[in-house]
Amino acid sequence: LLALLRDLASLPGTAVAVVSGRPREFLEAWLGALPLYLVAEHGAFVKEPGGGWRQFYPIDTGWKTAVKRVMEEYALRTPGSYVEEKETAVVWHYRNVEPEVGEQAAQRLVEALSGLLQGAPAIVVRGSKVVEVRPAGVNKGAAAKWLIEQLRPDFVLVAGDDATDEDMFREVPGEAYTVKVGRGDTAARFYVPTYKRLRELLHSLRKAAATSA
Repeated sequence: LLALLRDLASLPGTAVAVVSGRPREFLEAWLGALPLYLVAEHGAFVKEPGGGWRQFYPIDTGWKTAVKRVMEEYALRTPGSYVEEKETAVVWHYRNVEPEVGEQAAQRLVEALSGLLQGAPAIVVRGSKVVEVRPAGVNKGAAAKWLIEQLRPDFVLVAGDDATDEDMFREVPGEAYTVKVGRGDTAARFYVPTYKRLRELLHSLRKAAATSA
């Protein structure tokens, strides 16, 4: 996969971006050596190829302490769940919790946090087996829109499998090729069943570009 991403990003006139909810340190460790655009924490930070990390704009995180306290209470009540603190967000993970128990606890947590955050510059988001609180206005869609405005590409392909990727599908131009990976309701124009099929698509694009060159 790393070789594939490197090859794609090395094609003339081609830019590759990984837009993630993961922290900067994670993306740097896994992908930092590649000539990619990296976007961390749903758009809070960006790193251009060969450059350093920078924050998109000032972010108020004064709500983090109270949110973390509530999430830690739910982690204690829900065996298998845990809390992750990022620079600009706090996340409650419940992938290892029995499904029905996890979904019920997640719904109660969302309700508790929504009341706590009334008037605060933050939003509660449910992703794939996570409940995350992050700054209002920070999302993958805003990051994707910024990238497109900077790069002005003739062809745009956006793919993702998470609920947070839907923001990208909605924000990119209508002629963009948006691809939902896995089943579920989506704003994407196209669908592939698994990440393996998406990887095959990327290999096909690389081969087509090499042939045309």
